[in-house]
Amino acid sequence: MTVESPDTYGTTHRSLEGSRILIVDDEATVRTILRQILENAGYTVTEVASCGEILHHLDKDTYDLMLLDILMPGMDSLDMLKSVRQKYTMSELPVIMVTVKEESADVVEAFSLGANDYIVKPVDFAVLRARIKTHLFHKRAEDELRKANEELEHRVAERTAELLAINKALVSEIAERKQQDEELRESETRFQQMAEGIDDVFVISDVKSKSVLYASPAYEQIWGRPVQDLYEDYRHWDEGIHPDDRPRVQEAWARMKDQGDRYEEEYRVLRPDGSMRWVHSRGYSVHDESGQPYRVAEIVQDITEFKQTQQALQEREAMLADAAKLSTLGYATWSEEQHCYLSVSEEYARIYGYSADEYMRRFNTHEKSLETIHPEDRAQFEVAYFNQTKTDDVRHYEFRAIRKDKQVRHIKEWARPVKDSAGKPLHTLVIAQDVTDFKQAGEKLRESEARFQQLAKVTDDVFVISDMESWDVLYASPAYERIWGRPVQDLIKDYRNWDEGIHPDDRLGMQEAWVQMLRQGDRYEEEYRVLHPDGSMRWVRSRSYPIRDESGRIYRVAAFVTDITARKQQQQELRESEARFQQLAGVIDDVFAISDVKSWEVLYASPAYE
Repeated sequence: MTVESPDTYGTTHRSLEGSRILIVDDEATVRTILRQILENAGYTVTEVASCGEILHHLDKDTYDLMLLDILMPGMDSLDMLKSVRQKYTMSELPVIMVTVKEESADVVEAFSLGANDYIVKPVDFAVLRARIKTHLFHKRAEDELRKANEELEHRVAERTAELLAINKALVSEIAERKQQDEELRESETRFQQMAEGIDDVFVISDVKSKSVLYASPAYEQIWGRPVQDLYEDYRHWDEGIHPDDRPRVQEAWARMKDQGDRYEEEYRVLRPDGSMRWVHSRGYSVHDESGQPYRVAEIVQDITEFKQTQQALQEREAMLADAAKLSTLGYATWSEEQHCYLSVSEEYARIYGYSADEYMRRFNTHEKSLETIHPEDRAQFEVAYFNQTKTDDVRHYEFRAIRKDKQVRHIKEWARPVKDSAGKPLHTLVIAQDVTDFKQAGEKLRESEARFQQLAKVTDDVFVISDMESWDVLYASPAYERIWGRPVQDLIKDYRNWDEGIHPDDRLGMQEAWVQMLRQGDRYEEEYRVLHPDGSMRWVRSRSYPIRDESGRIYRVAAFVTDITARKQQQQELRESEARFQQLAGVIDDVFAISDVKSWEVLYASPAYE
């Protein structure tokens, strides 16, 4: 193992300079060489000689990546990896295992315990640097996306806080709005939970031949095209880019190849079925020992949801801007003795579509003020008004108002008597707010929930959502009773009723696939048999998806099950028909042949031909 000069591997991108790397190896020489290599690349390196020191350093400092020797004296490296993964996810602290060729079994176990990658001794430093950069860039991308989401939510929170500051009387109203927003998002989310769990695409291509050397399976999910087609012709990559974005991306790629730099672009991917995804692509030149770019590594992340979040933020900010105009508290002073307004603010009059002067001229008596209230609500308002005039508590009124422009708006008012130091009533302070949008939001929530229930009732497939911590089934569509032959309520009470319905010969395989999905955080798709209590059997195709919270933790699982019994029966009938045909053709003395008219190709000839 020899130390290479920094100019043999190019310049580390400055966005990664200072990244902290923890080297764990019991050989001092190895640690020294790795430290020198990585510090020359611009990283900040800490080295430890035993597994026992790792948790101490992780508790004391923050690290971006760890190199862990798979064979360490004392505490087992795999046990330590397991302990590290209990505190840090694979994106929070990437771990690259350092091994020798004879330790393949240990490498497999390391991956199952949460290792991100591995490298073989003696170390190829170019490969080591490339893999470290790949994982650090991936970690940086995850951190930036998480930070961007936090900033978006922070901006929404700041805007909400501005509205909260308008008046303390709005606190309860805003709390109800947030609750309704959460319920609305929860209801809409259930329509989207069957498409969760998509990973990034990682591609390595050769600069000279332009051939694709490696493409991760996620390519098929985002591009909607087979990976094998990409291996055969790299141009399938460009064909999937939206025509309006393709020239810009090709120009950036060519500039990176010629200049040996990196590129970063956002563009749209148009899939064969017409659907579109937004992606964030980062390409990096990989240099040979002479400093010439000879390969390109690309990491493509599906940012469709991020784009939707941006759109939602823009819509939310527009909504909040409108709310700031439409929901600004208006106030007025009212004389209980004279039954007339003493004053009204511009905001109060604006709620009804008037200026303050115009409102005072037109509605400065109790009888006139009733004209602003919807005819169907006037009687109820007057009863509430006169029943509460003698109380000192804050009074609440909610009614429909008719604005000057004839619009009907929902208004909420709070009224509180104001007294002098001697306790003598001076006037009543009235605060008004337009709550029409709040009313409409509640109606949308009810409509959304109704749509979900209608869809669940008419679909032939089973849709189930379960909680990861309690294992409780949160929702199961009515189709469960038809396919499983068991009541939905039994499944809600005990999730184990699901497994009991699976054919005993298929149950273990399904349970192993379930555990594998949870361990790898990926989706799974299986076909198996369901055994009804009456002994009848159905074939089903099950697709399950992990659902993650904002921190990336899997907290729910959505399963979508389709009855494929008819398809299985057709396949069996086709096999039986083919067998009968072969038996008949084998025993008859006549020659029976089938040929294609256009090509004259013989598609089948019976044995009697010979």
